[in-house]
Amino acid sequence: MACSAISLSIGTISALVAVACLAIAFGTDNWYEIRVNRTSIRQKLDGNEEAMNEFEENIRYFDRDEGLFRICFPNNKPQNAKTFLSPVLTECININYYIPDNEISDAFSETRWERLRKYRI
Repeated sequence: MACSAISLSIGTISALVAVACLAIAFGTDNWYEIRVNRTSIRQKLDGNEEAMNEFEENIRYFDRDEGLFRICFPNNKPQNAKTFLSPVLTECININYYIPDNEISDAFSETRWERLRKYRI
């Protein structure tokens, strides 16, 4: 009898810890931390006006933390980006997982659809 009571106690405590870890994982935006050396990139793009405009507006050129539902910018944010203030006071944008049904998505191969399905998991 004692062995089953111990097993049940350990299982209950493990389940509570797992639920707490799951709640933290859903609530944070630090799944991926991407850091960009903007100074080096700016020096390489110097003189190219079109590339400099993209450098100031595209999220690829900014430090960011990606979570399940949003991308947050801890330092600078892209120009013309519609951001909101997250609970931890960083500027964020929501990730849009919606894929419209149109001529572009109709041309997706089965491999691409499978990759998208797995990406959502």
